[in-house]
Amino acid sequence: MIGAGVYQLTRAFRAKLSKRLDTGRISPAVRAICRFGIGARGVVFGVIGVSIVNAAIRYDPSRAKGTSGALGTLAAQPFGRLLLIVIAVGLIAYGVYAFINAKYRRIEA
Repeated sequence: MIGAGVYQLTRAFRAKLSKRLDTGRISPAVRAICRFGIGARGVVFGVIGVSIVNAAIRYDPSRAKGTSGALGTLAAQPFGRLLLIVIAVGLIAYGVYAFINAKYRRIEA
């Protein structure tokens, strides 16, 4: 999960959207929204991965968290409410990316 989170963050940072996506038809603003969404997803994956590693180190499977646990961990941080708002907007942006991916995907026969 940590690797998947790092991969998502790398994709967002390098602006690597799907290889099958026709990016020429997408405005730069929408591409930025998509990148933000992919980055937010990467953060959530990373937090889930860290909780899994923490559970493994402590031999306590109850410490492993899913998405809701990851969001709870973010909420418990300083400025947690702000973090949750940013992640929520980012996950909405990821939803936009999913719709853009559906609309502008190149399908090769």
